[in-house]
Amino acid sequence: MIRAYRHFPFLFPTVSAGFILALESRFSFGTLMIWWLGIAAASLAYALLTDRMFRQGLYSRDWSTPMLLCLMATDVTWLPGIYLFWVPEAPLQCITLIVALLIVVILSVFTGNATRKTLFGASAPAMMAALIAGAASEEPVFMMMSFGFLPAYGFLLHIADNTRRADFETLSLRISNAKLIKDLAAARDRSEAARRNAETAYQRSHRDEAQFRSLVEKGFDALVITDRNGIVKFASQGIRELGYIPEDMRGKYLRDQMPEEQKVPIDEALRSAISAEAPAELVELLLRDPTTGKFRWIEASAINLLDDPAVNGILINVRDISHRKRTENELRHQFNVLQKLATGASLTEIMVQLAQGAEETTPDSRAVVFLVNGQGNLTTCAAPSMPEDFADSITSIWPHLRNGSFGAATMRGEPIVETDLRSREKHGKTIADFSAGADVQTIWFQPILIGKGNVAGAFALYFRDNRWPSDADNHFLQGAANIAGITIERRRAEQNLRRATEAAELANRAKTKFLANMSHELRTPLNAIIGFSEIMREEMFGPVGTEVYKNYAADIHDSGRHLLSVIDDILDISKIEAGRYTLEESELDLSEVIAWSIELTRPKAQEKRLTIRREVPPQTPHFLGDQRALRQILLNLLSNAIKFTPEDGAVHVGLEEAPEGGLTLYVRDNGAGIPSEKLKEVMEPFAQVGDTTSREHGGTGLGLSITRSLAEMHGGSLTLESELGRGTRVAVNLPASRLIPPSQTPKIGTAAIG
Repeated sequence: MIRAYRHFPFLFPTVSAGFILALESRFSFGTLMIWWLGIAAASLAYALLTDRMFRQGLYSRDWSTPMLLCLMATDVTWLPGIYLFWVPEAPLQCITLIVALLIVVILSVFTGNATRKTLFGASAPAMMAALIAGAASEEPVFMMMSFGFLPAYGFLLHIADNTRRADFETLSLRISNAKLIKDLAAARDRSEAARRNAETAYQRSHRDEAQFRSLVEKGFDALVITDRNGIVKFASQGIRELGYIPEDMRGKYLRDQMPEEQKVPIDEALRSAISAEAPAELVELLLRDPTTGKFRWIEASAINLLDDPAVNGILINVRDISHRKRTENELRHQFNVLQKLATGASLTEIMVQLAQGAEETTPDSRAVVFLVNGQGNLTTCAAPSMPEDFADSITSIWPHLRNGSFGAATMRGEPIVETDLRSREKHGKTIADFSAGADVQTIWFQPILIGKGNVAGAFALYFRDNRWPSDADNHFLQGAANIAGITIERRRAEQNLRRATEAAELANRAKTKFLANMSHELRTPLNAIIGFSEIMREEMFGPVGTEVYKNYAADIHDSGRHLLSVIDDILDISKIEAGRYTLEESELDLSEVIAWSIELTRPKAQEKRLTIRREVPPQTPHFLGDQRALRQILLNLLSNAIKFTPEDGAVHVGLEEAPEGGLTLYVRDNGAGIPSEKLKEVMEPFAQVGDTTSREHGGTGLGLSITRSLAEMHGGSLTLESELGRGTRVAVNLPASRLIPPSQTPKIGTAAIG
């Protein structure tokens, strides 16, 4: 109730200001301003009270009494305005004052009905003032308005009492359900805790199983056993795959044989295993092979077996996961590239992401992505790990590269591997000096192909030492180049599509603007033609003189009205297509909309002796929609039905429940019908059934198209069923989300109008 009534008192200062500005008064302007300031002070006090209630909580104290006092204070300061503006010589002003009081009574009843105390406190003063004003005026009209509203006031109090009881029943139900919801939440939390415990137990079991399998399957992983101090006691032969010799490791500290950056993780893993007396968590390390210099990803875990007499040490299980890490990195960075592509990132950002992913997948490398245009000129150079001046340097030597062996191989789509970039004898001074300045010795160069083998650039990995790619490296380079090619093609396709879309939108806007402008330009002279022809037809300024001229004036008038209707249809369809048709929604009784439309089309139906039958259930829900749009839908459908139905025929219009829960508004006739192959065509703008029908009945072919668009703007749809020679049924399906529960007012079921 507080939320519903919170802003209502601010109506009084606004209405009072309107009274001061618009109504006459026997008192001075200063007196009126003092009265208005009192109203504003009372309204401000009420606003502060409600704000304090919301901050402290609605149930922290009894709020009905202070609210009642504030409401009555507001009423008391506002009601003297009746006396201030009561001018018997201006009956219309007196009626306005009484009507304002009655409106305040109605709003107070419907917004202050949470308790009887606030209900009477908010509405009774205004009601009493209305009665006193009516009685004091001694005017029958004012007395009838004031005292005649008493029964309505009693009926409103009865409705408010029923509403209050229903609200308290709903509140009680919500409170009773709150405990059930709380219990369900507690049960869910217990279930979630049980699930987490089960997952923890499963993970622990899985880790123990993995460690046991590592001990059993020694041949697949490398095993190292150290004492409590980290001195190697045993190393399996599998350690050779990582570039270490088992015999050389024994008797030495394990940390001294690891790269500097991995000594701390190794120490932490050993300490964790000793202190916890349990397997340490799996640790992923990037190790350099001491024999080849290549990096490897390994996964290691330490197990405390100091109390096991057969081992008496810390068992470290080591597994080479380089292939898995490469695959994971490739997939992750490919996903990142595609994600950037989907989110509209620039081509340069995507190429940088691609280069960074390649560097993480192939440690100790530096990636560069080159993009060229159709003439082979460099357009993009993404080199995140190269020196800042790399892009400028490569741009300066690009003509030399394009015209040399690199450029020739690239334009043929051939990959290149060079391990001696600093050789002046082989590559010349320019490339050798450039490679020395960039501190690179080896390049793996993979062309980027798009379309039918067209070269869009190249993907390159640079290394400081001599290195040849493995099969996995070649596959990675090809995959990275393919991703780059897909990205470039997608970007170019998006650019072409954007240009085409912009051109189409520009053409559509031009068409819509042309139709709208021409429609407005034509309507002005047409209104003059219609108006003057109507004056001539009705002989408003004297007889025309010849009956033929009078008939000609009638023909001019009818033709002008028809042409104006055509222009209105064109203007409506152009507004809809341009997205400028705005719905003005309100609660509608569809049976009344149907009755109004039938009455409007009655003269045309009577000319052809047609029977129009209205088929509406006794009670139907109200509909939230645009009254003008709904009327136009029915007028279009009824006009088509009357137009194409022969004399002495019948047209049915009505409502029925839809299977999915909405309502169906339909118009059915027994006219000529539409061929099945034309059903889709007639739904398009300016489409008509055939040349013969068009010549016989006329029309622009916009009616069904406008009707369908208006239905879709309400969230509905339009369906068309027809059989040649037997008639047509057009149904507008209205969504259930826009329906409002039916009122208790009975509706007429079926009526015949002919």
